[in-house]
Formats: sequence, C-alpha cells, structure tokens
Amino acid sequence: MDEATAALDPLSQDELMQLVLERLPGTTIVSVAHRVELEAYHTRKLLLEYRPEGARLVGEDPLQRAFGRLARFLSRFWSHERAAKVADVTTGVR
Repeated sequence: MDEATAALDPLSQDELMQLVLERLPGTTIVSVAHRVELEAYHTRKLLLEYRPEGARLVGEDPLQRAFGRLARFLSRFWSHERAAKVADVTTGVR
C-alpha cells in the first residue's frame, strides 16, 4: 500500500487500518507512509536508503516491532470499547 491513508482524516485512517487487520489476518502487507501514527499498525519497520543503483535495506528498528504490537493491541481494545458505546447509543441500551 503506497500512502493508502494520505487523504483520510485520523479517525477514517484508524477505521481503514482496523478493517485491513480484521479482514486479512496473518497477511503480510507492505505499506509506505509518512504518518508516524501508522507505525502502530505494523510489526516491523524497515529502513531503506537511497543509492544510485537503487534503494537498499539498511536496517530494521527492533523497538518499533515491540511498540507496534502494543499499540495495535491498545488500538483494538479502544476500538472495541468505542464500538460498544456506539452500539449502546444506537440501540438505546444503557
């Protein structure tokens, strides 16, 4: 995915990324983005460097991997909490 959420507001971006995670579990997705908050939806961050012969992989940020898992867990938790509140409001259940 190349800048797949660039035209979205933050809430729509979160909803799209949640949908991708829910509908494509276990799928490897390579995405390119400039928004730092999207790191929460990824398990690995690869660092590429421009070279005259083409881009080269120069490293991986292992701290991002741990942060990404934690952030995804928290994001899913908050998403479910938010969905439950919306369901309560729409059904009239308190």
